[in-house]
Amino acid sequence: MRKAFLHIYARLGKSENEELRSTLKFLTNGKKSASTFSSIFGNSISELSRTTSTSQPSMNTYPESYDKEDKQYIENVVKLLNSNLTLHNANEQKIRVHYDTFYNQLKNVLQSTSPLQQGQSPSKTQNMSSLSSKELLNKLLLSQLTESFSMNKASKIILSKQFNHFKELWSNITLFSYIERLEISLLIYYRTKNPEINARYNKEWIERFDKFTPAIQRVFWRCLYQRNNIEESKKIIYDTIVRLDNWGPSKIITLYQSLFEIATVLPQYQTLSRNQELFITTLRTLAPYKEFRKYMIKIVKLSMELKLINEQPNEATEKQLVKSAPLMNNITTQYKFATSLNLILHDLYNGCQSNNKLRTSLIPELEDIFKIISSEEEEIKTQLSLRYT
Repeated sequence: MRKAFLHIYARLGKSENEELRSTLKFLTNGKKSASTFSSIFGNSISELSRTTSTSQPSMNTYPESYDKEDKQYIENVVKLLNSNLTLHNANEQKIRVHYDTFYNQLKNVLQSTSPLQQGQSPSKTQNMSSLSSKELLNKLLLSQLTESFSMNKASKIILSKQFNHFKELWSNITLFSYIERLEISLLIYYRTKNPEINARYNKEWIERFDKFTPAIQRVFWRCLYQRNNIEESKKIIYDTIVRLDNWGPSKIITLYQSLFEIATVLPQYQTLSRNQELFITTLRTLAPYKEFRKYMIKIVKLSMELKLINEQPNEATEKQLVKSAPLMNNITTQYKFATSLNLILHDLYNGCQSNNKLRTSLIPELEDIFKIISSEEEEIKTQLSLRYT
């Protein structure tokens, strides 16, 4: 016992508490006999336990044989011991509460997402639109815990109109891998515009931009768009472009897919494929006419469906098209984009001609685009004919 207090005294001997220093000195110097320790701490372990179970024992509880000095030393020793405890019980209680909460949540997840619990056949999956926000959160967390997580499913859940458990998802963000955390935090920021999330992750979003899926990259660009302040949006976009690595055709196409509504203020790029040039030209032509937004959406969806971001610049394709058989699929895709775009724009063109309320000023601009498309189709047909001769 005395050895233990020698160790404590070595650590706390310089304490500013005069009473503690005095008590330590008393215990370590052995100015009283061993029986004094017995008189101070009581005659049994149980008595010591009763004494230390309360942080401030009352002076009235001590036997009459204890003098005032003994009682004061007991108070000081209890203070000393309590001040250096590891609070094991408190930490244990926190851990117990944490895991109780965790397993209750897991139980709720399993109950709310299991087809058997819902009285459904296991082969049938519940339509996501019929789930509550809490059920969507449980579905997302369960997919991570059961290793069936995919960013595509997570995006659909977080971006769904009925989902609003953003704080709860944010509090569980550490369940996900590093890149998943970045992508999920970006989706949460897109929905909530919480400045704390942007301040925490903006630098990392930019540094890891190339690791994101194209869908998440488009969300990133949408986060920079301030609908009521186009000039500020333009400034932020251009500043961000400078900070991104490997700025090139795929990134410029993703940017236009994301912010087609303000295509006229977006930067242009020189080295693109013919279809990529056609895509950007068309969006920049239609952007001033807000009533034709639905046609712009169709064009953007077409570019995503046919993976326009993967097309090679004109110079590269001219050298390789007729020499490499695997590039035949690329030729077919390019032709499909041009012809499909032609159909969409002719639908718009016919509407402009038949309805005087529509912008007739757009007609000559559309006619110019039709000439470009016609030239593109002829070029692709020539390449195909060369391939088989």
